[in-house]
Amino acid sequence: MNFQNHFQNHQNLHSFGFALNNVLHIKQPVNFPPYLTSIEWHLTFHPYDDNDKNVFVLNLLAKSGSNDSNENNENILFCYDISSIVMYTKSLYSNEILRFGAKNIKIIEAPRKTLVDNMIFGVKLYPFHLGATNIERSIRSKNVPKNLISDLINELKNPNQNQADVMFIIQGKRLYVKSSILILKSDHFKLMFNGNWKETKDQEEEDKESNIKYVIEITDFNYDTVLSMILFFYTEELVINEKESFIKYFNNLWNLFRLSDKYLLDDLKRVVKYHIFDRLNINNAAEMLFKYAWKIFNMLEIQKVIKIY
Repeated sequence: MNFQNHFQNHQNLHSFGFALNNVLHIKQPVNFPPYLTSIEWHLTFHPYDDNDKNVFVLNLLAKSGSNDSNENNENILFCYDISSIVMYTKSLYSNEILRFGAKNIKIIEAPRKTLVDNMIFGVKLYPFHLGATNIERSIRSKNVPKNLISDLINELKNPNQNQADVMFIIQGKRLYVKSSILILKSDHFKLMFNGNWKETKDQEEEDKESNIKYVIEITDFNYDTVLSMILFFYTEELVINEKESFIKYFNNLWNLFRLSDKYLLDDLKRVVKYHIFDRLNINNAAEMLFKYAWKIFNMLEIQKVIKIY
């Protein structure tokens, strides 16, 4: 089996991965060499799930060493397309998002259609510390420069921006977006624009001479939530004001999760879930369960994680 090792070590991060060739032609499980921190990690790629041949599986097994280490880690399994160095995250989901202190094996499954012939499979291990009143958990994402976000927001508010042909109306405010971006990022919008959508055009005020072809009015989500969705389409970064009050911040996260669920935005939903998990602790988990989780469909995974606390 032809594969190469990829390692990355920092003070608070261990990352290891293996480049694998001819992925689409592999028929048998591939056991990668173990990676050793104070725990021995074993990663296995299964080209087919036992119950569904359209799905592949990654297994991560943690074996404690003879020193009976107490190391605990939050871990993220990942797949890369080597040719483009783009992380394959769409359609990836975790059946068990649990800390290793509670379970020593982790499994993710994803459709085989997301595989390409040359890929990297690996794990990022983020240490966290369990205390009497708090759990520190780290789920990192790239940081988009603030000036870029500010410029992008100004552009989205400009009806005369180049090639914007979609206008969102939310709470009396307007955002202008390119339909090509929406089609690329969302199957919901792709069906909307490519189907029998009746083309509408606002003939009033500044839109009279604009390139707007589609007007979408959203009444069940607030302006900030829709703006966060659109910013994610452009940057793949979750943009929410973390300096807001705890309650308002969580309200924004849950609203964004509901929106991603409605519009079938798997990538956004995954990122929002990680941010929710990242901020759970023994002081707020019960409130989150009773105030939010029961209202939202497809929340069994989140409810399971909250109940850990």
